[in-house]
Amino acid sequence: DLVISTRRFPKTQYALDMMADIDGLKPEVWTVLSMDQREDVMRQVHEAYAEAYGFDPVEYEVRDINQVQKGLRGQTNGSRILLDDDILKSDDPREAFKTTVHESRHVLQNRAEGVLGLWEPTGAYNYIPKDTVNAWRWNRFTYYSPPPNATPEQFQRYQDQIVEQDARAAADRAATDLYY
Repeated sequence: DLVISTRRFPKTQYALDMMADIDGLKPEVWTVLSMDQREDVMRQVHEAYAEAYGFDPVEYEVRDINQVQKGLRGQTNGSRILLDDDILKSDDPREAFKTTVHESRHVLQNRAEGVLGLWEPTGAYNYIPKDTVNAWRWNRFTYYSPPPNATPEQFQRYQDQIVEQDARAAADRAATDLYY
């Protein structure tokens, strides 16, 4: 099995600094926000992540996607992020934050794979090691999406993929750094 490091990239602190300035992420502010305002806060999180990591933000939409697959909180196709509307109903912003960072990380992975088809050490994503980008690319070609009623083994297979491990680690680190 191919295993890659889920280490921080140099742009992580810049992203976190920008996100720390988003008042709506503070739990005491989040609790009084409307659903539309909460959606706007998560859009700001994605835009801050995109700016820090050097890619254009993608379309960001909140709707009921849990009907597609139980437990699905977010998804992206590289040009749009979908966030399940249920995640915004919580009075704690952390899960919505982690899901937005997770999906934003997938957009970064997608951009780096495409731009670095011919990896250039001086390119826009030169802070990402070539072996990491190659691992992401390899995983995209072998990507496994679990069926709607996945067994625990199928869900584990999905979670064990390199791009999923990396996106979860990025989201967990960001939440830990911002909230703890």
